[in-house]
Amino acid sequence: MSMLTSTVVPAQDLEGELAARWDALLDDAPARNAFLSRSYVQACARTRETPVRVCVFRDAKGQAQAFMPFELDGLQARLLGSAQPAGGSFADYFGLIASPGFRITPEALLRACGLNSLLFTHLDSSQDRYGLQGDQPARGLRIRAAEGEDFIEALFKRDKKFAADTERRRNKLERDHGPLRFAVESVDSGTLDWLIDLKVAQYQRTAQRNHPFSRRRDAQLLKHLAAQSDPRCMPRLTALYCGDQRIAAHFGLQCHDTLSYWFPVYTPDLHSYSPGRLLLWETLRHAPSLGIRCVDRGEGDTQAKRDFANEEHVYLRGYYSRTTPSAMMDRALNSLRWRLQSLKSAKPQA
Repeated sequence: MSMLTSTVVPAQDLEGELAARWDALLDDAPARNAFLSRSYVQACARTRETPVRVCVFRDAKGQAQAFMPFELDGLQARLLGSAQPAGGSFADYFGLIASPGFRITPEALLRACGLNSLLFTHLDSSQDRYGLQGDQPARGLRIRAAEGEDFIEALFKRDKKFAADTERRRNKLERDHGPLRFAVESVDSGTLDWLIDLKVAQYQRTAQRNHPFSRRRDAQLLKHLAAQSDPRCMPRLTALYCGDQRIAAHFGLQCHDTLSYWFPVYTPDLHSYSPGRLLLWETLRHAPSLGIRCVDRGEGDTQAKRDFANEEHVYLRGYYSRTTPSAMMDRALNSLRWRLQSLKSAKPQA
């Protein structure tokens, strides 16, 4: 695609014709994902207190052909022009929102964005159609229902032993602790705060330091997303109750018929009943009423994810940089930081 021009604008300033064009490109994208939605990027801009920008690419007629959102997190990033995906560690999917014929090189992308470097994870391999590639491939798993197919019936056909075991755990939990109830929750129900508290405790148990919610203000992003209603970034806050006790919850984002399964939690003292599995089971059972035909489990190939999955895709990591002094400085600082993190991880725990 020739004769492209580009401008960089604050994410929150995208309105009117540009906003409608972004939405239309996402609606027609082969992989529609809430993390590529305008609502998600603008929520990051409004809540994370870091500059979130969007590079807009226009053709010779002035029509927008692609959008590249990015974030400058911290003083080093702003001084050196080093970016990351909007939302940082919150982002489960990264890439361009573009028309089918759009192509660009990483070098040209950085120049257009006014950046010296871009560090990213969660680049879906489908972004290769636009010229974006990465390395360190990692598997992503999805659960997809064919047209007219029921998720639960399909699971029984595919793995009768696993499906029967899930039903057995469900029945045992009800016998021991009371009837199960699946609920779609509102933002003011208290469930989201409960979920965040349990997720932070989980990260602390596993000694993760640089995680979502490592900064107190990070929770505001989820609360902002939970309060809006864009069909390309529809909040889905659900919970599983046993009697009067909340035992599991999930907050995710739904783009049309695809649910990004984002932050699931459960009470650890009931782990033997697999409450996390039961919550996903009930989500799939209620999927038709929620307009869900695909559940994207994000990056990671665990047995718990594979038990449900029937589709694979590939995520990539990468570091694009230009041959500028600022890019060289950023690369050196990142190399030092990664080395220190590696040494810290290798140090035996007391």
